[in-house]
Amino acid sequence: MFNAGIKWLGLAFLAFGFAAQSVSASPLTAAEKTVCKNLRHCLEILKNHDAKSFDYQVLKNEFIKFGGTGKKRLLRAISDGDPDLSKHAVVLLSLSNYEFHATDIKYIADQWPNGDVEALANLMISEYSPCIRQAAIATLTSQNEDIAFWSREILKFGEMDFRLSESKINPFKPTAEAFNQLSEAAYEYPTREITQFLAQYPPKQAQPILKSLLSSKSSEVVHAALNALYSFDSETSIDFLRETVSQLKAGEENIALAVADAVRTEYDDTQDKAFIVFAKRLLTDTSSNKYAAMVGADILMGLGSETKLPESEIALAGLQNALAAHGTVPLFYIRDLEKKLGGNLERGLKLFWETLEMRVSPNAFDFVSALSTIPPNETTLKILQAALENEVDWSVAAKAAEIASAQNLSTLEPSLKEIAQGHPVLNARASALAALDSLSGDRTGQSKSQRIWGQKLASKAKWCSVKPHDFKSDSTQLPFFNATPIAYSRISDRASLSSAISTGGGWLAGYDRGEFSGGLVYYDNRTGNGELIYGQANPDKSYKEYYVPNVVGIAPKVQRPLGQYGEDYWTFTGLDHLGSGGTILSVSVQSEEIEVKRYFELPRAPKTIEQLADNSLLISFGELPKKGRIPDYILSITHPPLRLLPNGVVVPGCLNLPNSKSQVTP
Repeated sequence: MFNAGIKWLGLAFLAFGFAAQSVSASPLTAAEKTVCKNLRHCLEILKNHDAKSFDYQVLKNEFIKFGGTGKKRLLRAISDGDPDLSKHAVVLLSLSNYEFHATDIKYIADQWPNGDVEALANLMISEYSPCIRQAAIATLTSQNEDIAFWSREILKFGEMDFRLSESKINPFKPTAEAFNQLSEAAYEYPTREITQFLAQYPPKQAQPILKSLLSSKSSEVVHAALNALYSFDSETSIDFLRETVSQLKAGEENIALAVADAVRTEYDDTQDKAFIVFAKRLLTDTSSNKYAAMVGADILMGLGSETKLPESEIALAGLQNALAAHGTVPLFYIRDLEKKLGGNLERGLKLFWETLEMRVSPNAFDFVSALSTIPPNETTLKILQAALENEVDWSVAAKAAEIASAQNLSTLEPSLKEIAQGHPVLNARASALAALDSLSGDRTGQSKSQRIWGQKLASKAKWCSVKPHDFKSDSTQLPFFNATPIAYSRISDRASLSSAISTGGGWLAGYDRGEFSGGLVYYDNRTGNGELIYGQANPDKSYKEYYVPNVVGIAPKVQRPLGQYGEDYWTFTGLDHLGSGGTILSVSVQSEEIEVKRYFELPRAPKTIEQLADNSLLISFGELPKKGRIPDYILSITHPPLRLLPNGVVVPGCLNLPNSKSQVTP
């Protein structure tokens, strides 16, 4: 019964396979192009073949040929006792872009949660409606974890599409039956959508639950609860906040940050100064615990130049604890830095730099840049000195050199000379040389002088071609693991897999979806599960730090014989888009512990990488212009190759290459 389809695919394969040998194939007949003889035949294919035995896209087109009748038979197949047929039908309905009427959608909702819940949930998300919402709410507290999880996902993505598309889907109508499900779900696993539904009930009924949700670890849930409580009674909502933060204890730092984030968001929406008063009281009240002070500091540091941190030991302790909880200096702290720190400026700056230096954070560049507007003092000089000695991020050193030039900081000359003479990244050298010119009285200007020096350095540098290693081809060896979230709420897939390498107990896998996503994932052979170890899974938190998660390649630090695996790997990331740079990550895989360190910032995103015989890696960022004079903006578009030595030192790339296929460009 599948002969026609097999013949069609077989002839197509033969035609493709023999094309290089100039063997022609006769055109396929209409019968040979047809997979299904009739609708019953299509259903038999669905029922009797494993999903791997046919192409969903081909069958989708076949069912579409049968119009509304094909759609009805697929809908009926959802409730078939055969789980495979049911799943195949749901997948085809999702792919086929049928126009579903209200009765069709009601029928789909009535099938929930039978059959393959993941497949059915995705169909329900795409056809989200009040009856689907109702069906998902009814199973929020299911004892089956998969059903409960996908119930939340249906509501999450369904309501999201509802808001973004300004759809005419009827808003949630509160009922007694739904309240029982929602209130129980709120205590077990709260989400923003559950919280927003509860907010539609009378205050007397919803308030106790919403108050308890102010202690959620999710800032989205806390904000939804605060927003509802504020709409009920603004003064009472702040009383509830005060009570919540006063009860925080060790291990609940993430709740403190969630509360602070919710208050900032609510203030942005309402501009109610009562929230500022609330935050300042947490930092002046001597009875406040350390977590309450953390909340107050985090709120004020995120509200902009109109707020200022009180000058008190409580405020500084709160700031220090907030920085420790964040694990970095969030970008929103750095905006209007001088105004927000006020009289705490020097001590606050010191706390910031200690946090960034320990974390090796990408936000160090933004922080050092902020120093350009602050008059020099003992603390800023120490920070700029440390920034010039930064061995991880050349851009931090380059920015410090610019500030040294602008503020005429001659005490930094020795460090500037060291960068000018030996830094592997020419951009840093050009910035240091321009600063030295300025300190010696040259009036060319830092920016123009940097371009002139960049052109001179690029002209004198050695350039060479780099034989690219095919990391994409290597990645085809990756076994099939469970799909894993990667950066910005995307899911891992084969199409975006850019590099993969076995570690013995698992696999390191890199993903690159351009400006939309990427990430480094570790897959465990025992569980089949993956974990995002580099990349921002939640876009709502991207304001804390920004870095490019796109993986270009993964290489062992030392090549091992076949069957042996090392513990240490280099990972190269970068996005060749709008001048984005690149990063070398050092990844250590020891037993069940995985450590990822930001090792070295590259001047550009890597174009090609070659592993040399001595285990060093040659990195290319693009070639010199083939004709004409080298432009003075050369270092903004490319850079001479760099070489990562086995001992981790980064040096100019095209000198003394051991057994390389690369050739020095004349």
